[in-house]
Amino acid sequence: MLERRASRNKKGFIHLRSVRDERTGKISDIATRDLEIAEIIPYRIDEHGRLKIYLHENLPRGLVNAVPRSGRNLDGKTWSGHLIEVISTPVNTVDEWNRLDIHKLQNKTAGVIGVKASLDAIFEDGPGFYPDPYRIDERLVTHYFRTENFHAPYNAVHPMIDSKGFSYAGRVREFDAQDILNAIAVGLIPSPRLEPQILAISQKNKIQIEVWDDMPIHLSEVKAEDIKDVPSLFKKMLIKDTRFKDIKGSAGNIRVAQSVFVDEGRNEMGGATSLAARDMEFIHAEDATVNTAVVMPLVKDLSGEILAGICTEYLPVPQRHRGSGLTATLPSFALPKEVTDMDSARRYIAEKFRIDAKFVARMGESYYTHIGMTPHRIFPFVVSHSRFAWVKGVTHGASQLTPLRNLWKMLYWDNHDSFIKITAMAYKNLCQDSSLSVRWNFDTNLSSSNAGSRISGSDYVSGSIADIPSTMPKAGGIAPVSSPSSAEAADSELSAKTEQKFENFLTLKPKNT
Repeated sequence: MLERRASRNKKGFIHLRSVRDERTGKISDIATRDLEIAEIIPYRIDEHGRLKIYLHENLPRGLVNAVPRSGRNLDGKTWSGHLIEVISTPVNTVDEWNRLDIHKLQNKTAGVIGVKASLDAIFEDGPGFYPDPYRIDERLVTHYFRTENFHAPYNAVHPMIDSKGFSYAGRVREFDAQDILNAIAVGLIPSPRLEPQILAISQKNKIQIEVWDDMPIHLSEVKAEDIKDVPSLFKKMLIKDTRFKDIKGSAGNIRVAQSVFVDEGRNEMGGATSLAARDMEFIHAEDATVNTAVVMPLVKDLSGEILAGICTEYLPVPQRHRGSGLTATLPSFALPKEVTDMDSARRYIAEKFRIDAKFVARMGESYYTHIGMTPHRIFPFVVSHSRFAWVKGVTHGASQLTPLRNLWKMLYWDNHDSFIKITAMAYKNLCQDSSLSVRWNFDTNLSSSNAGSRISGSDYVSGSIADIPSTMPKAGGIAPVSSPSSAEAADSELSAKTEQKFENFLTLKPKNT
């Protein structure tokens, strides 16, 4: 699927509005489709204890092959334009289903999603996400429900509006959850949300997740004196703040484009032919390239505790949804046009943090922020040197050091896609499932253990995992700390409320039939 030409048709679903930060005077444009989307993951556990999930495959996503407006393809990855994603439906559909008895719920899920809920199933709430809280006014919520039996692959019953009009709307089929995580790890599925969504349901069902990454870097040791706790951040996020106000006019930092995208295939003679074409509307930033680097600074204190450097920002989209725009983020940079490959991206980040490039490494594969609306891509990196801890007065610097083992509490608080994904990636590689103590340093080489692993591009994901260490952590890093420290207990009221959100998810009771 490719972008062919600009369209003269100006009718679309995306419109812009503008807001001003009354504290700073900064004006921002925000794109919206006036949609609230629920992402639904039906799942079951097979007779071998493996987690199986149902996903929408071959979903038309032409924006992955949009003509670059600004910036290069840094890692050279390309996709066909048909991806694997979570089943999506409007939020109000799930709200209606939640009011039904179990038999009507089964009929509805079978008719709309195509997978029948089990007799004791309820919709289980998962993480909430803001795909791009700087520019896109959308919040996506996650729901799970259990099904007892295997469902054969079937064509999507009610595809989302942005996938209609092509020759094929994709189908829903069962995948092994571990195979999907492996596919994400190597960049086959460029999704920002699917990884933490799978980690969450794996944790609930106590399914072991195998780590399939290798990040060979050393962490600097620092004497950390000013360590921030997560409950204090929650307190600030609960304080109402309405600094962003709607205004007339525009800042001019977002442009809405509309182009004709063509779905191509092969004719009877084997030649390329157009199967279908439709107009697609999307946005791109006028003041930045399509490439953004998101960086997680990591160091160790003298006791061996791994600390992450995080930022807090007031952003307009979260304010509209929860009354305060205060959001936990990671240092990020729009990569300039001069950055044309991954090596130059590393050097650019090193310059920003005033460190040597050898302390900057990739932290997983690139992914798209919101492939239904923009071709904007995120490139995750890790900085492993202590200098960032004392770089003050710059917008990209880490505003606070926080123990990595405590950041799990943030994953069930509506937050920025990139923050949730990269934090989950760090946990998955560094922490145990129960104590969240350090599993290994970044210099541990896992490639020999994973030598038998394979992924088949023709079937998206297939194969078996060979020789995975038996001590691999379970469910990434969203497991709760087994025994809170005395310091956290002093601020227990707010912390307990937050942890209860997670515990409620882990211990949901079946609906009365």
